[in-house]
Amino acid sequence: MLQGKQVRHGITVETAIKEWWQFRGKNGLGKTKAKLMGQKLIDWCQENDVLLITALTTDRVMKFRMSLPFRTGDSTSLKVHWSVIGGFLSWAAGMGYIDKTPIPNARQFPQFKIVLKKKEVKPPTAKQVEKALAAATGRVRVLCELMRWSAMALVDAQKFGISREDAEKFGLSQPERSPVPEDGTLVRTTPWPTA
Repeated sequence: MLQGKQVRHGITVETAIKEWWQFRGKNGLGKTKAKLMGQKLIDWCQENDVLLITALTTDRVMKFRMSLPFRTGDSTSLKVHWSVIGGFLSWAAGMGYIDKTPIPNARQFPQFKIVLKKKEVKPPTAKQVEKALAAATGRVRVLCELMRWSAMALVDAQKFGISREDAEKFGLSQPERSPVPEDGTLVRTTPWPTA
């Protein structure tokens, strides 16, 4: 017993991660990054002889973070993927598998903060847009025109008109944001309320 909370010492990292995947799946949370990062943590723990989740100390999780291959400096890749691990460890603490998350609080210890400088986004010139459209054909041209005239982001434009099954099959994140409703029509009308 630690601070009135029972801690289960026999839970392995792999078992905890698989339970976390099931938990996320049953609660409708995205699984793509969770699967990727969970597997990376399982692999790292096996390579470094870390069996139990209680053995994930601050020192070890920071060494795991240093081993991640994501770009830093001007990219959010490391920050986004590291937040997934933070979510897992918070979940494990909530489940009572560990006393508290071993990730240091970046507000309290700013040296652990992932620092990045985002590049300023420069929109393409009209000439560059026309050149790209002239080179595009078929579905790619339709996608470019859709994005151009609707200001839709690429991640949303590529899901436009795609079914949930296909979105999951091709690994598109958040297929629930696809604008195609369950009945398969692209446009839905809401009847006016009658008084």
